[in-house]
Amino acid sequence: MLKRTNLPSLSVIIPTYNEAKRIQESLPTLCSYLVTAGINAEVIVVNDPGDDNTAQVVTKFSKSNTKPRVILFQTGIRLGKGGSIRVGAEKACGDIVLFLDADLPTDLSNIRRFYEGVRNGADCVYGRRLGNRIYNKQPLIRHILSKAFHFLVLILFRLDYDTQCGFKCARRPVALEIFEHVSLDRLAYDVDFVVEARKRGYSVREFEITWYYHSLSSIRVVKAATRMFLDVLAIWFKNLFPEPSLTENQAEIARFYDNVRGDVRYRATRSMFLPRRLWYTGKYGMATGEALRYAQSSSLNLKSVKVLDVGFGSGNVLEKLVSLGFEEPVGIELSKSSVLFVAKRSRHAVPIRADGRNLPLSSGTFDCVLCIDLLEHLKQPQECLGEILRVLKENGLAIVSTPNASLRWHFIFAFWPRMRREKLEIHHTAIGRNRLIYLMKCSGFNIEKTSSVNLGLLTFVAARKGSSSPPS
Repeated sequence: MLKRTNLPSLSVIIPTYNEAKRIQESLPTLCSYLVTAGINAEVIVVNDPGDDNTAQVVTKFSKSNTKPRVILFQTGIRLGKGGSIRVGAEKACGDIVLFLDADLPTDLSNIRRFYEGVRNGADCVYGRRLGNRIYNKQPLIRHILSKAFHFLVLILFRLDYDTQCGFKCARRPVALEIFEHVSLDRLAYDVDFVVEARKRGYSVREFEITWYYHSLSSIRVVKAATRMFLDVLAIWFKNLFPEPSLTENQAEIARFYDNVRGDVRYRATRSMFLPRRLWYTGKYGMATGEALRYAQSSSLNLKSVKVLDVGFGSGNVLEKLVSLGFEEPVGIELSKSSVLFVAKRSRHAVPIRADGRNLPLSSGTFDCVLCIDLLEHLKQPQECLGEILRVLKENGLAIVSTPNASLRWHFIFAFWPRMRREKLEIHHTAIGRNRLIYLMKCSGFNIEKTSSVNLGLLTFVAARKGSSSPPS
């Protein structure tokens, strides 16, 4: 067994996107400092696909540099700064993770300060530039927008942190726990991160640092500022009301869903409130239509096609599948009341009570698996994706949908659940479109089609099981 002492204690994570010139200069400087400082560390570069040769530069350097180890991870799809840092934290081996911009915008001696700050008890340590002189004076428009953004965050969240400082450190288990509740992956992810950290009672400290502004940048300031403003509004709507529950106890979650009436979504598809009816019929129609197209394009006899619906709710998808000609579709649902409702109502569907992350089904059994609006409720959605892949036949199709993390979604979700008479969800973290694609690729799926429904509020991904290479 590998001793823990053989692993790095610090993982330095650098997100990159078209950063070949900067990373070529910064990697030798960073690695030299870590060796000189005697810090047992690794350097993880997480590269979003761009137009330059960042990956080649990092790969070439990593081959010639063994201390500290430099690792390159390719996301394969544009995840954004926050999404790339999340990937780095997931891949890291160190007990402590440090997030650092590719241009090394501060004195590297701060790495030890932040590292020791976390080792001495802080859960997270943020850099603060606002009380210091910024060297290499930044453009006036950038300075004004930075001040305005800080003021906006202060007003909306009562957070007096320099959230956008690209120098942060945290205990890795804390970072991973927080990222499970962070829904936005672009530049404003920092705000979402610190809001979720505070919500969960983690301690956040700030250390003032000297900051060096570098003019070479792949960011268009005004465009980025607009996106950040909209993302901050999304985070505000996301936190406008308390979450239904922050529990992650599986027994408690099962008890909650057992108390939700099994027919609640069946009634929703027949509601006199037209938007509610259209919401459900829209997403169910998209899912079942995709399953039908798959069977027809594969020249399969519908009666012989084996279909599974993971998280069937009130059985609306199962009912639709039966009406289209699929014979005895199987459904998985955690709620006992939902299983009983479908069992009493339909003799043509097979409802099973189980957790979607541990399917009691044989491998390679199903031609098509549907998973509609379930992953966002799971602590580890990739576990469910892994199970879906396992039970699919070779070249079988997975149809997955989740809410698309966006301003529109968080605005609607801030109010819509409070218009219901019944409490239906215990936890919810929207997953961005690219994040969902990344998770499915990592699980071994070949993405075949992406689409959206219900005014772009839901993302649908159709993917095949086959020989695919997850992002390296």
